[in-house]
Amino acid sequence: MSGDKRQTNSMNDGESRYKTLWDLSPSGIILENAEGTIIDVNPAFCRYMGYSREELIGKPVHILAHPDKKSEVKKNIQELLAGKVLKHHAKSIAGDGSLRFMELHETKITMPDGEPGILSIAADVTEQLRADEEKLRREKMQSVLEIAGAVCHELNQPMTVISVSCDLIMMNQFPMEEIFEKIEVIKKQLYRMTDITRKLMHITKYETRDYLNGTRIVDIDRATGYTPPDPSGND
Repeated sequence: MSGDKRQTNSMNDGESRYKTLWDLSPSGIILENAEGTIIDVNPAFCRYMGYSREELIGKPVHILAHPDKKSEVKKNIQELLAGKVLKHHAKSIAGDGSLRFMELHETKITMPDGEPGILSIAADVTEQLRADEEKLRREKMQSVLEIAGAVCHELNQPMTVISVSCDLIMMNQFPMEEIFEKIEVIKKQLYRMTDITRKLMHITKYETRDYLNGTRIVDIDRATGYTPPDPSGND
């Protein structure tokens, strides 16, 4: 076998392996020219985005971007052509109009004709991001419930004391000096409630403690850096 024939066979074998990788890759692959025109896409990318290969080839890549992200496409192309390697999430619109999030690894390449091009490797992370958002939502809700539990716990006792003191005063069962004592108790409990609300406005970190039935509530004292003033006026 001549050298030229061996070289030809080797090139054919390389192209065959490349095509197999292109067709069977679980990652989406998209090839663009320097203007951002789609030159080719592999089957995985078509599945992710809900387009056929024929629908995408020759189209500007920005047709895949969400309307509020289209302006970023040109900027990304310029950075890639300048030699920057990008890894980012792309907010995209699929062929059926649904919202998709693609994780892109993009780099500049040299095309067979010697011109610069862009190679993008894409993974559909839509469900992962939605799961992360749902987890964050649940965590935020749990935090709200824990804060609400702490507020109820902290305010319940002074409110009870105030209620009982008011009932006793209204029953007129005490001499005047004892009524003044009850009023002083009410004032102290009102100050305590004011102190609790001030602490809530100064929470700077997330600290919890055990509560009833295995639940947890925010530990207001540990979660805040607030130091209440001395109600007596003494330092």
